[in-house]
Amino acid sequence: MNLGNITIDDSKYEFGGSTTCSFVKDKYFTRVLELLGVDEKEFTIGCCAMMRKMPPDNWITTPRTKVSCENIKDSLAKDLFNNCFLWLVRKLNLTLAPPDTYRSDFKSIGLLDIFGFEDFKVNSIE
Repeated sequence: MNLGNITIDDSKYEFGGSTTCSFVKDKYFTRVLELLGVDEKEFTIGCCAMMRKMPPDNWITTPRTKVSCENIKDSLAKDLFNNCFLWLVRKLNLTLAPPDTYRSDFKSIGLLDIFGFEDFKVNSIE
């Protein structure tokens, strides 16, 4: 998806200030926004600022550091990958053994990755 290729610009960020980091507006950033179907401003605020609601209807925006923005961006990429992986596994399971015909003697598929062979009842991205 190119989410890992997005670059964060912290040239205008200042500790304790009100200006957040931003994303470099290149082909990767544009493509990610397009694929996710999100607005540029909302995506940037969601990754680069912490917003808190104070009574009655006041919002306080706290800029995040570049490292914090990168951690959020990487967490988003990890979660998207995890959701795609789980969707793929569900589709495979439904194709191989539809729920109404599931029996315990059906075969399973194990995955071979660079770390070796793993066959778990429950698998996660960790």
